[in-house]
Formats: sequence, C-alpha cells, structure tokens
Amino acid sequence: MGHALLTQLLLPTLLRTATPSTSPPRVVVVASHGHVNAPRGGLQLAGCTSPQAELSFLSRYGQSKLANILFARSLATRYPQLLSCSVHPGAVMTPVTRGFQQAHPWLTQVLLPPVSLFLTSVQKGARNQLWACTAAGPESGEFYDPVAKPGETSKEADSDRLADELWAWTTTELAKGGAPGWPDPS
Repeated sequence: MGHALLTQLLLPTLLRTATPSTSPPRVVVVASHGHVNAPRGGLQLAGCTSPQAELSFLSRYGQSKLANILFARSLATRYPQLLSCSVHPGAVMTPVTRGFQQAHPWLTQVLLPPVSLFLTSVQKGARNQLWACTAAGPESGEFYDPVAKPGETSKEADSDRLADELWAWTTTELAKGGAPGWPDPS
C-alpha cells in the first residue's frame, strides 16, 4: 500500500513532467524473488487488512513482494508515459528476517551464521535500484535482478487477472483512507 499511496500522491507531478523530449519519469518498486512464497493463488486480498496470522512469515512476505511486482506492471500498463519497473536487490543483510528470527530463535542461531556468508551489504544491495532509477535500459513493466538483469517471475507475477484484482482492491482501500484517486493518464 505504501508504494501505491506514494505513487498516487506523486503521479500528477510525474505526469506533468513527462515529455517526449526527455527521459520518462520513473517509478521503481523494490520487490524480491521471495514473491514465489506468496500463498496459493498468489494473493489473499480479503485478509490483507488483518495481520493474516494464519499465514507464515514467508507467505506474508511473498504476498507483499508479489503485490509490488504486480503494482509496477499495472502502473506501466495504465501510465505508459512513465517508466515503471520492479527490482530485486539481492540477498541483503537487513532486519527483514526479524519475524522469522522471533518465531524460530533456536533455528536462527544455527542458520544465520552460514547464511550470512551469502548475504550482501546494504550498500551493494542498493545498486539495482540505483541502476533502475538512473541508467538507460530498464523497460517499463519489467522485473530486474541485480544488477540490470531481467529477472524470472512466477506465473502469478505475470497474471493480468491478479494485476487487475490488486489494482481494483488497492484503489478501493486507498479511497477508504481519503486518498485522492488515480489521475487520468492523458
């Protein structure tokens, strides 16, 4: 929801600055290969306003990252004058695993030391986002691995049906909170 609300608020300015003679304004959404861990069917939108305690940490994380990929694809389709893509930063040493660590402290003590050998720094993890924000080459609607490599996505991440369902659900939820709505793309 954060990606969608921020984009919705900035969209009038982004559209005003989109001209044929300049590079298109960009919206880069951080996603992850963790999107493959989304619940069966891809999204459980009916429960998204609850903690979804019935889902594992990995399923909730996967659902959020799948939503990020679908959002970037939908934005690219609905606003072709923008460049909108999603990126995977890589396996970065961040506190994102806090939920898993709290649920499985004994397993964390065993797994974290060897796994951390394969994690990259936050500084290196920012490279794909920086590339997508500044370089020539990203294509709108695409998902990228570090750095600048087209990434593989699940069938759910490629689903136009899920993308449309997410867009409609997000629009409704944002409107409930008083968000301004999506501007006309023209």
